[in-house]
Amino acid sequence: MAKLHGLLDMGRRGMAVNQSALNTTSHNIANKATEGFSRQRADVVTSPAINDGQLRQGTGANLGAINRVNNPWLEKQIEREGANFAFLEGRSGALARLESTFNEQTVKGINNSMSDFFNSFRELASNPESLTTRTVVRDNANALVKNFQDMDR
Repeated sequence: MAKLHGLLDMGRRGMAVNQSALNTTSHNIANKATEGFSRQRADVVTSPAINDGQLRQGTGANLGAINRVNNPWLEKQIEREGANFAFLEGRSGALARLESTFNEQTVKGINNSMSDFFNSFRELASNPESLTTRTVVRDNANALVKNFQDMDR
């Protein structure tokens, strides 16, 4: 009868070990989307064998430990990429502020002012005696200087 009781006890412990492994698996599934969660693993180890005369009888399995599964190399990569992301996010913010300052979508941007300024010089080169052309060059130069001053402010 003692052997039957030992077999039933071994079966009970085996079911308890597998129940713990299933609980660990359900814990992993439930926390899959949780930020910073790392998977866990149930380590099953063999129970010490019993000497029975000339024979050694196994006594089943026990739950050794529940360990966190992680990869230090991947964690270091994530940390490095997080720092890189923060740097690039800061740079993006600075460039967005700069873009709003030098907004070239408006009609009076620096690009348009420079184009007008150099185009008026081309007209002046082809017609240097024209007072109107000289006035246009002066006005375009003043507008360009005003744009630079506005950007400086």
